[in-house]
Amino acid sequence: MIEFLKNIIPRIKKYSNELDKTENFVDKDWVFINNYGEKEEYIFERDNKLVMTDKNGTKIGSWRLLPTGHLLVQRSKDDYEKLANMFIHQACLILQRSSNNDKPFVLINQQLIPDLNVVSYLKKFEQEQEIKKIPEPRGFKYKKLPCYTNKGRILIEYEMATYPKIKTGLNVFVDENPAPDGKYKIEFMKYIHIRFGMIAEITWY
Repeated sequence: MIEFLKNIIPRIKKYSNELDKTENFVDKDWVFINNYGEKEEYIFERDNKLVMTDKNGTKIGSWRLLPTGHLLVQRSKDDYEKLANMFIHQACLILQRSSNNDKPFVLINQQLIPDLNVVSYLKKFEQEQEIKKIPEPRGFKYKKLPCYTNKGRILIEYEMATYPKIKTGLNVFVDENPAPDGKYKIEFMKYIHIRFGMIAEITWY
């Protein structure tokens, strides 16, 4: 997931909120998945209390915004951590740890992402933003829909006048170049077969 976040955040950063808009995260239930795959719950209360719950019980810490724009959390008497904004959204908070630059602190709003699959959510989020972009100048007929496969990110070209739907005959690109020939997994048990930069076949095996 770390590599995925490093790649996608620069592309979606422009849609991020800011930490100083505390309404984005206060008085909401947030879930963190630790290194053991266990859920930890965080609630940033309006009075700067931080309520943390895990399998061992509940404890109270604190949080506050620093003049630098960082979020300072105190989990216990001697446990402080400074966090920076990587991507702030109503469904997830992705924060950069001061203690570990490689591993972000990812909090998930379980009401908006019930399965806690933040990777899948951000893929769909990026696709939705691409679709909602301001229309291209008159006369430009095509747009490119990002799609994530077992071979990486591809762009599927579709006509602006139609709803984006994956079908045979559509051109496919990797960056600005035609996608290499091959079989690409786009969903569970769903594949597209690309030949000469175009979807030649769609199969479910």
